Amino acid sequence: CGTGGILIEAGLMGLKIEGSDIDAEMIGKCRKNLKFFKLSARISVADASKISGRKDYVVCDLPYGVSSYLSEKKKFLYPKFTRALSSHLGERAVLCIKKGEDEQLIKKGFKELKIIKSFSYYIHKSMTKKIIVIE
Repeated sequence: CGTGGILIEAGLMGLKIEGSDIDAEMIGKCRKNLKFFKLSARISVADASKISGRKDYVVCDLPYGVSSYLSEKKKFLYPKFTRALSSHLGERAVLCIKKGEDEQLIKKGFKELKIIKSFSYYIHKSMTKKIIVIE
């Protein structure tokens, strides 16, 4: 869930929200931001590649791996996450990733998931996001 941006937007729309992050420090920042907007959510420290239970809808902005440490780590995280997602997704998911090699890493983990739409969103000269809608 990072700092909670997606959760905040969903909460302000009146949706039931829950999120997780592997980093306890980010959970604290997310809780602080949710509190500012007077939103409540089920937030936990968890590994996104170990999803349990059916998730009707999932929206996530996966780490971009700008640092070399994260770049290496995401080579394993992305396929592992999409494999887990394909086993637990009920309806639809929206994934935000960095355009380029990340697209191939996401596709490696697909089993039964199908990309139904994808969009590119220019951020600045060294960053374009790819938004992928899957079901």
